[in-house]
Amino acid sequence: MRTFPLILLTAVLCLAGAVQAQDTVTVRSTGLGVIYSGDTAKARDDAVKDALRNAVEQQTGMFLDSQTMVEMFETLEDSIYARSTAYVLDYRIISEGYGSFADSYEVEVECTIARSMLQAKLDELDVRTLTALVGNPRIMIIVEEENLLEGYDYHYYWYDSLDMGTTEMTLQEIFLDKDFPLVDAEQARRNIDRDMVKAALTGDPLAAAEIGLQYGAEYVLTGKAVVKGSEIVAYGVTAGSGMKSYQATCNIKVYETDTATLVASTSKSDKTAHTDDLTGGNEALRKAAKAAADVVMAQILKNWALRAATGSTVQMTVYNADNATLTKLQSWLREHIRGVQNIIVRSHFGLTAKLEIDSDYDAAQIAKEINYKPRTEGDFEVIVYGQTRNTVDIAIAPKGETPPEEGSTE
Repeated sequence: MRTFPLILLTAVLCLAGAVQAQDTVTVRSTGLGVIYSGDTAKARDDAVKDALRNAVEQQTGMFLDSQTMVEMFETLEDSIYARSTAYVLDYRIISEGYGSFADSYEVEVECTIARSMLQAKLDELDVRTLTALVGNPRIMIIVEEENLLEGYDYHYYWYDSLDMGTTEMTLQEIFLDKDFPLVDAEQARRNIDRDMVKAALTGDPLAAAEIGLQYGAEYVLTGKAVVKGSEIVAYGVTAGSGMKSYQATCNIKVYETDTATLVASTSKSDKTAHTDDLTGGNEALRKAAKAAADVVMAQILKNWALRAATGSTVQMTVYNADNATLTKLQSWLREHIRGVQNIIVRSHFGLTAKLEIDSDYDAAQIAKEINYKPRTEGDFEVIVYGQTRNTVDIAIAPKGETPPEEGSTE
């Protein structure tokens, strides 16, 4: 159970004055977990989770009549009960021990619930606290810049220069000022493959992800900024003053490198007036970059807040997976690996399957749990190839057979 993040979130919210008496309620409830193969620790986690869910369901009943709760069961299940921890600010275990049923573990908890406020308050957390809750991810910034002002032949290619363009420098300053961890792109600027950068700049998520993985970034911000000038005298400026209007547009996207998932995207434009083309163009670029940064930072923080409140989504690649063994693996993961909530088979071609796992823990913890379990505990054998922040690669084989070594799978 994510006890530490919940307690830390509560402390931050209280310090910020976010938790108000009229928005919280203290509830007591009990929960039950089933002990599989003597794994009491997982049963205890399941019991706490069940208790928190029951507390949220109990409080929901204070606002809805029983008939409405029956009619809305599926909606409540998906929106409220399935993510109970998102509405729990704090809890403590009052009692625990083996349950009255065989192979069961029971706990009683007292928890503080703020059902409608937690997500909104999470969005307001300072960046350092939120990044710590999601594993301190780092961001790499790659932005191409083009100047279309008349009389200028200027095109800033990220991979052709050891210096940053105006847009990239502005974005870096803004992200650093807001305490976002950044990857120093200097080494990448010297050694990176040009074709890969071109693909990333034009919106190829796999290219952006590969760059981030290569240089230790969990997220890559990529895109293009363009500035152009107009001969039309700016509104409100005296004719003959030499003032011109400059407009810049900044298009950026942010990808999570492990999964090549788009987490933020925007296109922002801004303009300014000046007598000097270079100064006016740079000022317009800075204003557009700031507007774009404000949007994507909010989107990133929303993504991190959701992850902090509801757990991780882990992508698992399973090699040597026939249909029967893959089915057994899914059951085994649910019963024996702590924190596993739901498993979706995204694809299964040949002997390679892609699973999406909703979990209280990250990929590293899931890989550790698998490694700690006896390889022959289930009706199959398993070997972990490796893991990243959000992915785990494994190979399986029917019981009595040896899973293939890494590199020997199809």
